[in-house]
Amino acid sequence: MLKIPTKRIRLVKTTLTNLRAVVEVYQRRTDIFNMNNGLRQGDALSTILFNLVSEAALLKTDLRGNISTRTKQLCAYADDVVITARMQKALKETFITLQKEAEKLGFIINTNKTKYRQVTRKTNIMKQDTEAAGKSYEVVN
Repeated sequence: MLKIPTKRIRLVKTTLTNLRAVVEVYQRRTDIFNMNNGLRQGDALSTILFNLVSEAALLKTDLRGNISTRTKQLCAYADDVVITARMQKALKETFITLQKEAEKLGFIINTNKTKYRQVTRKTNIMKQDTEAAGKSYEVVN
């Protein structure tokens, strides 16, 4: 997959072991508490790990062919992913694959924030919400 050296993986695991944190709100601090999972907000490592894991999930989607012959394409920037597909069936298949691969890696896609947009030359087409993997997604203009 990404072929990350074992030494780097061990280094990241060591960095994330026995994390402790304090929260400050209005110049008042909480007691120190242990962090058993997740990353510290604003930690540079969180961005790197997010990009690596999202790249691994995106690579699992089937994108054969070149840009003119593909029925679907992906474009990712930061924590946004755009799936472009020629047909709704390809869109749903790509989304379901991406969601499954992301979950295998510990990612959870926020389906409440996930929307889709239909672009067509037809002016009389009815735009309606769609469903994939048992979830409904809102159409936007």
